[in-house]
Amino acid sequence: LAEPSAVRKGLRWMLDPESPFYIRPRWDPELFRWLWVFRKNSTETKAKQGAKVLREMNIASAELYRELKNDGIIDDECYDQKGLLYVYMEEENFRLGIEESKDLEAEGFRMEILDREGVRGLVPSASEKVAGGVYHTDNAHVVPRRLVACLSKAVQDLGVEVVTGVRVTDLKTGKGRVEEVRTDDGVYRGDKVVLASGALTASLLKKIGVRIPLQPGKGYSLSVKLEGEMPSVPMILAEGYMAVTPMREFLRFAGTLELAGVDYSIRPRRIDGILKSVHRFLPGLGEWEVLETWAGLRPCLPDGLPMIGMPTGWDNLIVATGHAKLGILLGPITGKLTAQLAMGEEPGMDLSGVGLERFGG
Repeated sequence: LAEPSAVRKGLRWMLDPESPFYIRPRWDPELFRWLWVFRKNSTETKAKQGAKVLREMNIASAELYRELKNDGIIDDECYDQKGLLYVYMEEENFRLGIEESKDLEAEGFRMEILDREGVRGLVPSASEKVAGGVYHTDNAHVVPRRLVACLSKAVQDLGVEVVTGVRVTDLKTGKGRVEEVRTDDGVYRGDKVVLASGALTASLLKKIGVRIPLQPGKGYSLSVKLEGEMPSVPMILAEGYMAVTPMREFLRFAGTLELAGVDYSIRPRRIDGILKSVHRFLPGLGEWEVLETWAGLRPCLPDGLPMIGMPTGWDNLIVATGHAKLGILLGPITGKLTAQLAMGEEPGMDLSGVGLERFGG
């Protein structure tokens, strides 16, 4: 999230309810502090440092996904490797996309540069006005609900108890330990507590005196059933800052980032912004039936990196949060690192870049 163009574009977008990035006007000192730290982290040097951390985690996560697939824990119904196509409408952005792809290609990532005809050959519904595309051939995508169902079944087969529909209300502490996790359905106790509550993590940590600068970043999605042909590959509509993902029997449009606090309401103008991008980039999709309109909160830290580690002074509490738009992407490596911390093992990756200490936690 934090990179040089983010501040420039954000200032232009922040008051437009249909833009990719929107801040709902309100008096919120914590939001002001978050924006100040975000601005300080949106430099070229900081962005390169952050990109290096995310790239290392991304590569590790991709390998873990392949292991899960090879071990039969996840299947073709929830994980598919069809690549990812970045589609550009503007020539300047297309050229920048090609330059960025060269850096990745030098590190061994495979991709193809496509002109207008190449994009339309791969995605016939694409506009005749597209400038071109960059096709990352090694990428995979998941169907989130099916993925979680596969993982839940796997851990339950190992004897893990999975409790759903329960809300954590408080943490009881004593002598530097979390002694109880209190919920609206009883109390839970354990030797270790992992707090991975997404956008609500900060409010739970605040109850025990640990503060992190985390803001909920609302994202929207629209799932539709097409009357016509389904696109064969997932896409990022570059100037629209949104994703288009074929998920077996339906197609999902997802995007936007809205800083509005803990608010799950669906604002029609945000959906309108998504639809305008779809019609601009993919006018040939035809008619569709809307299956679901959804909004959810991403946990966003002001440097754009996740947070994994143990707060200072707490010997049985592990925090894993702040993944913003990369939660599914970085989930496997986050789980592995969290498990290593819980078992008292040396983490398989340097956690200094994602530790709580960078914000004084």
